[in-house]
Amino acid sequence: MTILLCACMSLAAQNNGWKLTATDTGATYVGAPVANGGIGILPWKEPFSVRHVVLNHVFESGGRHGVSRVLRGINPFLLSLKVDDVSVEEKNITGWRQEIDMKAAAHITSFDALNKVKVKYSIRALRNMPYAGMIQVEIKALENCAIQVLQRTEVPKEYGVLDTVYTKMKGGQAGQYVVSVSAPSRHGTHRVTGSAGFVYEKNAFNFQLLKKAGAISIFRTLQKGETVKFALLGTVCSTRDFADPFGESVRQVVYANYEGTDRLLEAHQAAWDKLWEGDVIIEGDEEAQKHVRFALYNLYSFGARLQRAYLLGYRVVDVSADVITESRDSPFYDGLPYRPYGGCDSSCLCPWL
Repeated sequence: MTILLCACMSLAAQNNGWKLTATDTGATYVGAPVANGGIGILPWKEPFSVRHVVLNHVFESGGRHGVSRVLRGINPFLLSLKVDDVSVEEKNITGWRQEIDMKAAAHITSFDALNKVKVKYSIRALRNMPYAGMIQVEIKALENCAIQVLQRTEVPKEYGVLDTVYTKMKGGQAGQYVVSVSAPSRHGTHRVTGSAGFVYEKNAFNFQLLKKAGAISIFRTLQKGETVKFALLGTVCSTRDFADPFGESVRQVVYANYEGTDRLLEAHQAAWDKLWEGDVIIEGDEEAQKHVRFALYNLYSFGARLQRAYLLGYRVVDVSADVITESRDSPFYDGLPYRPYGGCDSSCLCPWL
């Protein structure tokens, strides 16, 4: 009996403490990113809001007398929703709820909008595709209505003149395109491309190309009780990692479209299940369990190839030249900052270990 009780307690500790939840839009809000070692995506509390994308180990020169900094990425993950031609905004939604599912490495938001639709969407930085992210959306009609979803790309001010290209996907949905926005960094250190495309079942939506707005859109009508699903796949590539970031960025969106969301999610979850073999289990204190897992979640998120020292539990992470040579993509000392980088000494503490 004692052995059985201990086994049940251990199982409960493993099953609990995986989710962090928020339900009050008026409370102080601190965004929690999703990342995969190549890119970091920072969702926010407004519907479909993504504040910025940060590129791991992509540094921009500060000019002749400036200080180098991590380069913010071009952001192809911006979505907006209209219901009966009315934009869904924070002021016209109810029942807002957000959670971080650390086991699935997903940022999940749900709400009702305009008393006409129930919306749920999740944002992931795909672990199996380190330069890609995916937003999955589910919309259920509470009454008959028409919906329109618009994708647009944001280019931060630290970039030069941008170039927008539309590429038709062969083998994808009829008339469907990938929109790609490319631009050089301000001082010409790198060139970055952000690409995006919708994925949905055949005939589920009508597709529209909005070249003047630099965007793509899908739309349809819904009957009361009807549910529709779709996904947005986005990639951000730079010359730090690819000789042709435009071609690679488009290729990855097309590849993901062929793979389909189910297979992408399966591979993403398998990669995270492998990382979570390095879990720390705390029995009898779910709050402490959440804190420890959130620290591990951030550690695993920001590392492309985790150093063996992490898994062995060392308190000091060596970022000397020798270690960086072995793994250029190891998590850098201050998460994913985009303020000026002034260098650091040869080691830094990981207080969560």
